[in-house]
Amino acid sequence: MKGDIDGLVAALSALIAQQQDIANLAVRLQQHALAPDQNADQKDGVRIQRPMFVSTTAPPLFVRMKDLPAMVGISRAEIYRKIAAGTFPRPVTLGTRAVAWRIADLQAWANTLQVQNAA
Repeated sequence: MKGDIDGLVAALSALIAQQQDIANLAVRLQQHALAPDQNADQKDGVRIQRPMFVSTTAPPLFVRMKDLPAMVGISRAEIYRKIAAGTFPRPVTLGTRAVAWRIADLQAWANTLQVQNAA
């Protein structure tokens, strides 16, 4: 069980780190694309064309139910049992018929599991 929880914590940490890396890359790409010297019509006598805007997508902040069981390693039914027992984060409402879990809440939950198993 401890190995499963450690694996879960490691997987969630890796996912969050990957999302942060993507966000940092998106910011750097945006800054690079908007740099004045990078968008000049000519540079060193050679005509260059650079985009004025780089479309980037932010890393996801939420996880929907269809992806959650694979991410946390427990079934959908067990997730709802744990929510009812107060031992799993509650979802947030995204719309009239859409709920999801915050990545940060899932990371905090995984960290509490790790602390409980360390004790």
